[in-house]
Amino acid sequence: MNFGEGNQNGAHSSDVEAKSVSTTLLHLVKANDAIGWDRLVKLFSPLVYHWCRSRGLDSQAAGDVCQEVFAAVSKSVGGFQRQNSKDTFRGWLWTITINKIRDYARKSKTQPAVVGGTDFHQVLGNVADDVVRSEDEQQTESSLLLKTALQLIETDFEPQSVQIFMRSVMDEKTAREISSELGVTVAAVYKAKSRVIKRLRDEMADLLD
Repeated sequence: MNFGEGNQNGAHSSDVEAKSVSTTLLHLVKANDAIGWDRLVKLFSPLVYHWCRSRGLDSQAAGDVCQEVFAAVSKSVGGFQRQNSKDTFRGWLWTITINKIRDYARKSKTQPAVVGGTDFHQVLGNVADDVVRSEDEQQTESSLLLKTALQLIETDFEPQSVQIFMRSVMDEKTAREISSELGVTVAAVYKAKSRVIKRLRDEMADLLD
């Protein structure tokens, strides 16, 4: 996920200093750190739920599959490795999710009625072996993941800094436009954006691609 460049020269920022992160969130999870695991689940649960719903599962089924997905992740995350730029954690999680959706749909076929009325054939059709997420869908995923990541760190920054970041990265506003809208200097916009970007990269660089 490319946040763009930020100029760190400029006005003083009154942000609360973000806590130093000695290792990335992914490394914490691999080290069986409970807090790291809780943070990982909070970061990716909305995305996994989104995938389940977009493939035809109702809310109850999507919740059940989410639990199965993270149970599988907890058992195998230690083996996740990035051999090249295409080996993303999100892609790895997507594969696990699709497999768990297929398992759920096949299991539902053997039951008297599919939980919540989810249609077995519809679900399997939505997760065919050659399923490919469109560019628009991947952009939606990126936006959802970034918003969730910001929710996890926003208490370490002043609300205005998070607002500046959102206006710049999500709304693609220029520093000058944001400066005019919020009544701050252009330098302050660059400063705030840079601080949020640094925190996201320091803690979640292995996860937001």
